[in-house]
Amino acid sequence: MTGQPTGIKKLTSADTKTWGQIENTQIFGGEVIEPSDGYRMGAAYWRFDKLDDAPIPAPYDEVWIVCAGALSIRHDGDGVTAETGEVILVPRHTPGVAEGTAGTVVLTVAHPPSWQVDEAAWQAARTSTPGDVRGWKPTTNDLTPWGRTGDPEVFMANLAAGPAGFGLGLTFGRLKQGASTTRGGPDVTYDELLTPTRGSFAVYAAHSETTIQPGEFVYLPAGHGGTIHALDDAEIIMIQHPGARS
Repeated sequence: MTGQPTGIKKLTSADTKTWGQIENTQIFGGEVIEPSDGYRMGAAYWRFDKLDDAPIPAPYDEVWIVCAGALSIRHDGDGVTAETGEVILVPRHTPGVAEGTAGTVVLTVAHPPSWQVDEAAWQAARTSTPGDVRGWKPTTNDLTPWGRTGDPEVFMANLAAGPAGFGLGLTFGRLKQGASTTRGGPDVTYDELLTPTRGSFAVYAAHSETTIQPGEFVYLPAGHGGTIHALDDAEIIMIQHPGARS
């Protein structure tokens, strides 16, 4: 059962209740968002205990953030690789396999979340005929120009054009130490997940404060907001559903 949004929440790999193993691999993963949270995106952590690979096709759109190590998508001789702090966009039904080096840890963010996907959708993903869908690592050429947003030491850039029909928005932020920006709020209609790839930041919301380090994230459901304050020079990835622009 899906509940009403529980408010802003910090989550880490330590919140993974069960690490499930992909059959015949040394790849383990687990969800950290529950249906009862009422959130519109799912999130999971995956770890590679040795160099290994597994099939990709899934019935949801995903953003993969490499928290440690290196991860590659391979299909028919083509491939894309992301290292620590980099991102790969993985549209639903993306063909091929994902290969991670030993010690790789990946945070995956998905829409729709896994609890909204039935077995028929999974079967369709496994048997679909690959078209032009591919995993894709955005570069600076794929972003809107970097712009300031209030604080002169806060810069944001959005993904200019993602894969057709991709269900997630993507924003990159750069904050100098001590800089602050507001995310979310009572009039914001999208959910947003924020994770730093370099540095750390504090989140001030509703008389509370929490610190987010690389490999951790904070989830802001629609209608909830907070102030993001850079504790170091920070680079932050922000993922939205429905897709949004800063």
